[in-house]
Amino acid sequence: MNILTNSNRSKTLMNYLFSNIPFPFEYKYFYFFIIDIAKEEDINKVLTFFEELFIDVIFIEYENKYYMFYFDQFDFDIESIISSLMDDFSIKFKVYASAKIKPENKDFFFITNDLYNKYIANKSRYYLTNLDLVTEIILHNINDLKLIRPIILNDLFEDPQMEILIRAMFDCDLNVTKTASNIYMHRNTVIKRLEQIKNTTGLNIQKFNDANIMYWLIKKK
Repeated sequence: MNILTNSNRSKTLMNYLFSNIPFPFEYKYFYFFIIDIAKEEDINKVLTFFEELFIDVIFIEYENKYYMFYFDQFDFDIESIISSLMDDFSIKFKVYASAKIKPENKDFFFITNDLYNKYIANKSRYYLTNLDLVTEIILHNINDLKLIRPIILNDLFEDPQMEILIRAMFDCDLNVTKTASNIYMHRNTVIKRLEQIKNTTGLNIQKFNDANIMYWLIKKK
C-alpha cells in the first residue's frame, strides 16, 4: 500500500465508505479523482504531484486504482497540467474527475465508480469528465442516465427554477441576453446562475457539447 493511502485520514475515509459510520470530516461535500496509473513505479510520483498541487487531499486505494478526494473547486486547467507532467516525466496515467457529492450520498461514489468502469475506463484519453461519461452512456445504454442524473445535477436535481433557466437557454440557442429577457431575469443573475450550474455539475451550458449533455440529463427523467 502506498504511504499516501495509509495515513490516518485515508483509513478514516475508508471506514466511512465501507462501514456504516457518518462522514468523519467537517466538509459539506467532496469531489474525487479516479487515477489510473500505468506503471507501479510511477505511483509515488503521480500521487505526490497531486498532493502538492491540491494540498488538502486524501488518497485511498481501491480495486487496483487510486482515488484522490478533495473538497474545494479548483480554478486551474488541470488537463493542461496533467499533459505537461506526462510529457516532462514520461509518465502515463489517466484521471476521471467526479461531480460534487454530499457526504450523505456516499452511494454516489460507488455508482460513479461502476459507471466509470463500465463506460470509460478503457478510453485512451488521459483526462475524463462527466461530459465523457454521459456521452458514452447516451451512445450505449441511455437507461443508465437515471443513475448518473441525480449525481451530476446534485442540488439542481429538485430545483424547478434552475430547470426553467436551463430549458430557456436551450430555447434561446444558448444566448444569455435572450434567455434573460424570456424568463424576466436580469442578465447578470442569469450569468451568476449559469456559473452555479457549472460549479455544481462541471458542465458549462454556454458550450454546445456541455449543453447537449445537460439537455439529455434534463430530458431523461
